Amino acid sequence: MKYLPDPEEKHKGLDNLFYEIQQLLYTNGPAIGNRVVDNALIESRLIHVRTLLDVFQKAESDKDDVLAAHYGFPLTPIILESGYFERLNKDLAHLTYSRTRRSTSAKGWPTKIVVVPVLQRCKEFIEHLLAERAMFHEISATAWRQLAMEIGAFLDSPAARQGV
Repeated sequence: MKYLPDPEEKHKGLDNLFYEIQQLLYTNGPAIGNRVVDNALIESRLIHVRTLLDVFQKAESDKDDVLAAHYGFPLTPIILESGYFERLNKDLAHLTYSRTRRSTSAKGWPTKIVVVPVLQRCKEFIEHLLAERAMFHEISATAWRQLAMEIGAFLDSPAARQGV
């Protein structure tokens, strides 16, 4: 059975969605040189990518998932290069033998290919929210506007355009 959140759930769900978007944006940065910490940042970033792909690409759910469709945001696929959807599941959230078959050069997660398309959709979603919604929960419209501006700045940055 399709889950339909009540207005209060939708209202509060935006705070958690803000967190997911913010974390995806803020975990994009240069490597610090500590392999363990760098890998933890990459994995954190990818968990937020995976979460947001579901938010933006599911029209409905029988679970209590927060979905952009609940806020009237149009459902449009986020295009990632072939193989990255599967890798988000098999290489990130599950310990699989297919992971052992990838060469070192095939194990990367290029920002331009994996993160940028999701952040572009996040920015579109925020603009939709700001145009359609008068009330927010704990995260103010001002904070949402600021996040959209920060995403825009990141998308215009060399890190997003070069995407390594």
